[in-house]
Amino acid sequence: MSYKKLIVKRSSIEGYGLYANEYIRRGEIIMFWAVNAYLIPEDEYNFRQSEKDQQIIATGARYVGPMFLYTDVGPNKDRYENYINHSFTPNVLYHCGVCFALEDIDIGIELTTNYTYLLAEGDSEAFYDLASKKQVCGIGWRECLKQTAVQLFTLFDNPTILERVSPFEPTSLKNVQEIQSPNSTESSNSTSRSNSPIQLESAIDINPKLLLNSY
Repeated sequence: MSYKKLIVKRSSIEGYGLYANEYIRRGEIIMFWAVNAYLIPEDEYNFRQSEKDQQIIATGARYVGPMFLYTDVGPNKDRYENYINHSFTPNVLYHCGVCFALEDIDIGIELTTNYTYLLAEGDSEAFYDLASKKQVCGIGWRECLKQTAVQLFTLFDNPTILERVSPFEPTSLKNVQEIQSPNSTESSNSTSRSNSPIQLESAIDINPKLLLNSY
């Protein structure tokens, strides 16, 4: 679920990316990934990764602790988070399924987040960052929680930040424009979560119910 107006279009980093379609203030919540998501334990996530489960590969991400979330993919089920690219110097912090703006983000700026906090430790989908040529690897859940919590504390350790943050209203994909060249193919080493661009022709109706797999 997006709390800000976002747009999907060609990325200067790789493939397709996610861009701000309105001014976003530092500290504001941008997205909440757990809406209409399925939760699975880390060992099941790792097993399904090893079995080349494309749904897990395209949408899976660490949620809280040793739990991972994944979402439906395909026509009319596309989601903004599937298009956010990786960066070791991101402007978005991913913490327990919630995305916070690490800085003021102008309209037209691409959103990036550190995939270190999305992947499992020893994740089979680890890849190399295009800018630094360093490998992007996941870390253990305790270290992940510690690192993102410290960054979140640092982000809000300033009373003026809370005063600037605006009340938010959830939005769907109604503000997304059609993706250019939907039939083109992208490299399998993309730094975004979706390697198969889909033309977004209709809005997604977001059900606030959180779907949980049994585990």
